[in-house]
Amino acid sequence: MNINLSQPHGEHFLGSSPAKSLVQKNHGARTQQKSISSQVHRITQLKDDLTQTLNISMEDLECWLTEMGPMPDVALRQMLIISKRYVLNPLFGQITIECNGVQEWHVYISIDGWIDIIWRQKTCVGIAFIEAPIHEDGIPIWMECSIYRSDLQLPITVREYFMEVRTDHPAWIEMPRRMLRHKTLQQCARLAFGISENVQGSPSLKPNHPIPSHFSQEKQADSPKVFLKERLQNLYNKSMDTL
Repeated sequence: MNINLSQPHGEHFLGSSPAKSLVQKNHGARTQQKSISSQVHRITQLKDDLTQTLNISMEDLECWLTEMGPMPDVALRQMLIISKRYVLNPLFGQITIECNGVQEWHVYISIDGWIDIIWRQKTCVGIAFIEAPIHEDGIPIWMECSIYRSDLQLPITVREYFMEVRTDHPAWIEMPRRMLRHKTLQQCARLAFGISENVQGSPSLKPNHPIPSHFSQEKQADSPKVFLKERLQNLYNKSMDTL
């Protein structure tokens, strides 16, 4: 009798029969079912923790989730974790979650959520804004936000440029100054209090609408250097006209 010594006889027999494929298939199904059950249990636990943290009912939370529509478990889990970590109430619009249309889900903290986070910090003693003296179409080209902390000698200051942070969301068309202020406050709060970069600032800070018509294609393509060069040239021309 000739036996292949490179492979045990029993394994050789099992590998050549449908029995092994059936065993592997059943094992895979059981593993997948166990993973799904574990995810469901984890999400249920996160919901319980969040309702206790925010002192809200499970019924209200489930109602809010129903209004948001179906979403992947990983996105729901992220939203629940962030909401609990920063004590943000989705029922008050302090945090939300959206899909960008290509099955990419993102958690967003609204401006109300950012303000709530800031004023809950015991070390926060004040906020100040400064806008650029140079305007384009009535909009400051940059804005600064400073957050003062009682445990620091100097404030945390962040400057954001309008042309770098604007999006094509309608809110940036209707109230560009306010949106620039919101964006500056958000980034300053991140730096001042160590807010995770895994969360977005606001759904309105996400580009998903047509570009405003009053922003020309040329200006969209301009770099900051080109933009500032044009502004300096315009200021020079205006100063020469007054001479």
